[in-house]
Amino acid sequence: MSTTVLGLAAAIATDPETDREAVAVDATAWGGDLARRGCDATVTVSTVQAWLDTPHPGLPSAVAACTGRASTGVRVLARSNDPLPHGHSFASVARHLSESGAVGVYDGGGQVASRLITPLITDPRQGLALVVSATPASLNTLNTSLGWLLTQYGEWLINRIAVIVNHQAPGTSGAAVAHVRTHLARWVRAVIDIPYDRELAAGGPLTWDRLDQGTKTAYRLAMGELR
Repeated sequence: MSTTVLGLAAAIATDPETDREAVAVDATAWGGDLARRGCDATVTVSTVQAWLDTPHPGLPSAVAACTGRASTGVRVLARSNDPLPHGHSFASVARHLSESGAVGVYDGGGQVASRLITPLITDPRQGLALVVSATPASLNTLNTSLGWLLTQYGEWLINRIAVIVNHQAPGTSGAAVAHVRTHLARWVRAVIDIPYDRELAAGGPLTWDRLDQGTKTAYRLAMGELR
């Protein structure tokens, strides 16, 4: 999930028609590896919690002071496993980032039922993506996730979701993905493949310039569906 978030944020940051900064935000329950994968230029020593604790988090200078940075220009907001301070939620995170002129791209982790990301899920201004691996076992989890979201929020939310399928091994068959596209295309917003890429498979910091052109194109296509 963190790789996809960083790829989507990089697609924004490298878009010549966009004049807003992209900020990749760790919105997982306990803090994930977003900062480790994303900060290939400047390592962050701060967190979402510390940023929200500043006097004016909506100022661009506050965002800059509390984020790491990728070589693409993407800023990265890490988080610790502490609660967000002063009753903040990720709704206020999104509001402050918008005030600063930035676009937030959020890593909600693997649990769609996490109450932390509920404000993001229910905000119709936010694009939503479900990220899965191109394996039958992973793709089968889509039924569970989509079923839970349908029960909790209704069909209107399912229609906003882009399903992003990551090919994490070379030579992965497209048959399972084609099956998903056949059966989900009329329900979800889009089904998008991210092809296998050795740079992504290495597991280190994501460096946009090292990605294959097909990978970059797929991330830009996905970001276009989520806007």
